[in-house]
Amino acid sequence: MKMATPETLKKEILSASLDERLKKAYVTEENVKEQYDRYINLLNEFEALFGKDRDVRLFSAPGRTEVGGNHTDHNHGVVMAGAVDLDVIAVVSKNTDDVVRVKSKGFDGRDEVKLKQLSPVLAEQGRSAALIRG
Repeated sequence: MKMATPETLKKEILSASLDERLKKAYVTEENVKEQYDRYINLLNEFEALFGKDRDVRLFSAPGRTEVGGNHTDHNHGVVMAGAVDLDVIAVVSKNTDDVVRVKSKGFDGRDEVKLKQLSPVLAEQGRSAALIRG
């Protein structure tokens, strides 16, 4: 896989060359076009925080909701779940310092987790760092 910088991905998005891939998540061309600004803004923010010359990948995780049986699936119970037309998107880049850094839209600062210390930290409760450690 060739290196993809935030700038090259923005160009690919605007040239519509990623539309077929994006259609797998967003179904219609109209929906795909509505996502352009969202992805480009995310790439711009990544560049501002972490630099322009990083090798990056884009990810989308679909939303789901539990109609019934919430929190029983991990206890071998029955859950009635349904997909929703919302997703979470991320720009991801490798590093060599064994630290995961997460910046979430709408939250001040960013969370950092050193992979050598994965035990729960009470002060992180309710933050992305707690999920990463988990």
